[in-house]
Amino acid sequence: MVFDVRERWRRSKRQRQVNVALNISDFYGREYPGFGRNQVQQAVVKLQQEKIKSADSDALQHPCFLRDYASAVEGVKGVNVTLQGTGDADKCMMLIRSHVASSNANCPPENFCVLGSAPQPQGFGSFYASGVLKEAVLTASRVLEYVSNKLEDQDVPLLQLPTPALPVLRNAAKIVCALPHKDVVSGAAVPGLEANSRASDEVEQLSTLCLDLCYTIVLLEQIGVQDADERIHFVEHFEKQPILSRHGSEANERQSSPSELVAWLTGAFLYLEALQRKVTFSIESELLAEQLSAGLPLGWNMSLMVLVAACCFLYLTTGRAVATGRAGRGSGGYHRVVNGGAKAKYQDTTQSIVFVDDARE
Repeated sequence: MVFDVRERWRRSKRQRQVNVALNISDFYGREYPGFGRNQVQQAVVKLQQEKIKSADSDALQHPCFLRDYASAVEGVKGVNVTLQGTGDADKCMMLIRSHVASSNANCPPENFCVLGSAPQPQGFGSFYASGVLKEAVLTASRVLEYVSNKLEDQDVPLLQLPTPALPVLRNAAKIVCALPHKDVVSGAAVPGLEANSRASDEVEQLSTLCLDLCYTIVLLEQIGVQDADERIHFVEHFEKQPILSRHGSEANERQSSPSELVAWLTGAFLYLEALQRKVTFSIESELLAEQLSAGLPLGWNMSLMVLVAACCFLYLTTGRAVATGRAGRGSGGYHRVVNGGAKAKYQDTTQSIVFVDDARE
């Protein structure tokens, strides 16, 4: 999510007198078809098959999955293969980078592309991570704490939440990917949640923790995050956030889909924008009142406009206009004016008018 578009708007004609940008930001969203977690998983499986030339083999050792993990997935030509995780984060990130680089091969020159050769502005501000990738980092943090408590004689570096740097995330990915699957399942458990109450789909999602964490790192690299940057926030709970994930006393609630969290973030942004516009409207009203009390010549402007309109009205609707020159001896002449234009010229003469009862006589 990037808020980087400048928008200027007004509410009414009167407020145009105050030349102030009421809203200096807008909501910017971008979707990348074909780059969801499932699609990326299929892509790296096929890349690994092509790399080791084992498309016809029933088993495939893959670095993006945890050690001691085995699962059947669809491979090249629609043939199912059995994945055997080796847990190598460096090789996994190389496969993902290769997939992303091939998708950006058609990026227009002098443009910035993240995925799929789609040009877009580059964001330089701070961001909140959401969805599956946020959950991957938070889960990895719990796993590292579990490993650190289990291996007291070894120094296990922990994630520095909420803004871990890229080098810290890479080291965490190397440690987590190299762990056995059962240790990751034990370490990822939310405090207070019984082991037998975990959903089977949650255990299945933990099997792709290595892939999710590596994908998160590659995405951060793609959007331009540097090693020293600490501007991506991975937080477990927002203030006034609806229950979308298991934590605390709500650990037994089922986890909602990432799309619901994205929808909530969108709504939160629009709500904050509405509050900002309300505050700006109040500030603008107070500014206008202060200008009026200080002698803002809005009244003089209105008076001048009325005066000009009255002069124009009198000029266009007057019945006589004095003519220059002499029309007769010792007297001035006049032009007959109809609808503002002279139609005929008359001399001053003496005339008599006879009134009769019946015009037919």
